[in-house]
Amino acid sequence: MTFTLDKSAKIQNAVYEDYDLNDIDEYDLIIIGGGAGGFSAATKASELGLKAVLINGGLPLGGTCVNVGCVPSKVLIEISNEYYYGNHSNYWSLKGKASSKLELRDVIAEKKELVDGLRQSNYVDVVNNLNGVKVLEGYAKFVSPNEVQVGERRLKGEKFIIATGARPKIIPFKGLEEGVM
Repeated sequence: MTFTLDKSAKIQNAVYEDYDLNDIDEYDLIIIGGGAGGFSAATKASELGLKAVLINGGLPLGGTCVNVGCVPSKVLIEISNEYYYGNHSNYWSLKGKASSKLELRDVIAEKKELVDGLRQSNYVDVVNNLNGVKVLEGYAKFVSPNEVQVGERRLKGEKFIIATGARPKIIPFKGLEEGVM
């Protein structure tokens, strides 16, 4: 059986198809968040021989950096740099020689291919080889101090790690809207 994270990533050790809703699964460690922090915790849990579950909701496994942050933005910046400097050489012998038209559709397709490949090799393939760690797609909600619910499923944990990432918050202060500090 396989658990499909998205069209490009399959996680073999996330098997939850034949689940009795009256059962409560018990774990040494429940990790909420499938980004870099949660993934690191899952790796350590496997090394320590713990029975763990990583609950991932929202972005695909890998979180912000690999899916919509660091990786895709750096790929787009590097492609644009290579295009720009290829067309604006400081050397007269190269000026005007690299004048091919940039196709945004191709740029986005290449970025997606690189992101999908990194997610597969650095997250999905790795989690498939972690002993004792299951992956569950969904959003966790605490229903007691030692239980979470994901959809209709209840999970009991001895310890929890909440690694759901963060978002910036602009703190309002006088002058901000006017651009005066």
